[in-house]
Amino acid sequence: MVDTHTGSLLIDSIIAGEWDVFRNAVSHIALPTSVLAFYSIAYLSRMTRSFMLEQLSQEYVTTARERLVRAARHLAACVRQYCVAAPDGDRARVQLTCSKVRC
Repeated sequence: MVDTHTGSLLIDSIIAGEWDVFRNAVSHIALPTSVLAFYSIAYLSRMTRSFMLEQLSQEYVTTARERLVRAARHLAACVRQYCVAAPDGDRARVQLTCSKVRC
C-alpha cells in the first residue's frame, strides 16, 4: 500500500514511485469518467440539434435559400455561429454577417 500524503491515490502513487498502483488506480477511474463524459456529450448533442433545427426555420435562412446562396458551407457557418456564439437571442450580429456575403 502507498503512504498517503495528499489523500489522492493517483498522486500518492506517483510520489512514491509505485507505478503498478498508479496504473491500477487509472484503470479504475477510467470507466466512471467515460460514463460521465458520454452523458454530457449526449446532452450537448441534443441541445445543438435543437438549436440547429430552430435556426434553419428562421427568416434569414429562408431568405438565403430563396436568393440561391451557392455556398452551403456559409449557410451552415452562419447557423453554427448563431447557435454557438449567440444563444441569448442576438440575431442582428448573425444577420449582419450573412448580409455581407455576395449572393
